[in-house]
Amino acid sequence: MNYLAHLLLSGDSDEILVGNLIGDFIKGNIGDEFPGQIGAGIMLHRQIDSFTDTHPIFMLGRQRFSPERRRYAGIILDICFDHFLIQHWSHFANMGLPFFVDGVHRRIQPYNRILKGRLHFFLSRENIGYLLETNQDLDGVDFSLSRISKRMKNGSALIDAIDEVRLHYDFLEADFFAFFPELVNYVYAVQQQL
Repeated sequence: MNYLAHLLLSGDSDEILVGNLIGDFIKGNIGDEFPGQIGAGIMLHRQIDSFTDTHPIFMLGRQRFSPERRRYAGIILDICFDHFLIQHWSHFANMGLPFFVDGVHRRIQPYNRILKGRLHFFLSRENIGYLLETNQDLDGVDFSLSRISKRMKNGSALIDAIDEVRLHYDFLEADFFAFFPELVNYVYAVQQQL
C-alpha cells in the first residue's frame, strides 16, 4: 500500500502514524533508535507491506499487468489502491480527505527531530498533500507513476502503465474492494497486540 492507506490505518497514536509514515525509509533492525511507539509504527508499516505483498488478491492484481510491467506491478497496484481509497474514502474514513491530510500534517509537526534529513520533506503541508492527494484521478496516478519511474533504475516499465490501469480499471477496483477490508481487519488485530 502507498502512503494514504498506511496513514489511515495508523489509528489514533501520533507516534504510530509517524513510524508508519517513515517506514519505507528505515532499513534493518529498529532497536532503541526511535522513542515511544515510533518503532512500533515502523513495524506496523512492514507488517502492512508484507500482508499486502503476499495476499492472494494482490498477487492476482499483479497478474493483470503485461509481462513487461509485472516486475513493477506491485508499485502500480500500490498507487492504484490509494486511488481507489480516495475514490471511496467515505467508506473507510469518518472525515473528509482534506481534513485528514490537515490532521496528518498537524500530528507530525512535534516530531521534527525525527523527521530530519531527507525525512524533513514530510513536514511541509504542501508535500504531505502531494503524497496523499495526488492520486485522486487517473491523471494523478499517471503523474505518480511517472515520478517514481524517474527515481528507479529501469523504471521505464512504469511509463504509460496508466494505459493498462485504464484497461483493467474495473477489475482493479473490484480487487481493491475485496482486499482492503481484509487489510483493515488484519491491522486491527495487529494493533490489539501493540
